[in-house]
Amino acid sequence: MTDLHLMLLSALQGLTEFLPVSSSGHLILFSKFTTFPDQGLAFDVAVHVGSIIAVMIYFSETIWEMLKGVAKTYFIPNLKTPGSKLAWLIVIGTIPAVIAGLFLVENGTDELRSARERALDLLSAAEQTSGTLRQKLLRWYGEEAVEAAVLRMEELELINDLDYGRRYAADAVNLRGWPRRRIAMELQKKGVPAEVIEEALADITEETEIETACRLLEGPYRGKLRDRKERDKVKAALQRRGFSYEVIRQAVSRTLEALPEGGETPEPEETPETGDGQEELLALIRKKYAKNMADRAGMEKTIAALYRRGYPLEAIKAAMNTILEQEENCRDD
Repeated sequence: MTDLHLMLLSALQGLTEFLPVSSSGHLILFSKFTTFPDQGLAFDVAVHVGSIIAVMIYFSETIWEMLKGVAKTYFIPNLKTPGSKLAWLIVIGTIPAVIAGLFLVENGTDELRSARERALDLLSAAEQTSGTLRQKLLRWYGEEAVEAAVLRMEELELINDLDYGRRYAADAVNLRGWPRRRIAMELQKKGVPAEVIEEALADITEETEIETACRLLEGPYRGKLRDRKERDKVKAALQRRGFSYEVIRQAVSRTLEALPEGGETPEPEETPETGDGQEELLALIRKKYAKNMADRAGMEKTIAALYRRGYPLEAIKAAMNTILEQEENCRDD
């Protein structure tokens, strides 16, 4: 908590303590209507100590009468005084508060209460996965409180990674034209567990990816398919999107077959090892990642970087093996 936060809450506590509405309620509402985080139960107790001391000083005479009354009834059991009666009434009136306090301790500690409220605020602003919610809450709270808060949100069905993954996948396929692998990578970044991702993407088959690629080819790429060089650029663009060579091959073949008469006859598709797409990948590795080929750690970094750019893993490995073989042949010569 900052000094400004402390001063504002302290002033609020002092100004609202003697109002007929609980000052604790004002302290809780303060975080709801400002950008300050919830101060937690420990601060509430601390500011109330000052309020209690002030009240005790103001009612010191009455408190003294109660103490004397309780002391007299201890020695004279049947003796009743106004002070002893008031003391016992206060004791009886405190019992419900003690019971409520024990219940709150069992159902939420200081940090946990604050973490739950923050989680609800984040969920009200935007839909979250358990991973993104956990990551955001860890900025302010400990791991134990965060895990408990996330679990509570799941129990209330306010977050559901499987439903989120299915909706995200449907939007990614229909609106963005993404393949399965690209969607899986994005969901992984959002903290969705691997087994949930697998289940969420169960309906995205190779045929689904081919149809998605065909939709892209029927759009801005359609006019470029007649020319061989332009078609190779289109294939490379689809590779960067994350489509596999086999999906691209079938999608291009289907689209060319559907072109009006006069279109270029589909030519045999090249394999990843010999096609222009592979040549482009080889050139990219030689230009940007040549220094990484000296050791295993560097090659692993290169593979990860190219995979993030959308190149298929099998194509990356094939290209790197080609470069290593060429270097070995050069050394032999």
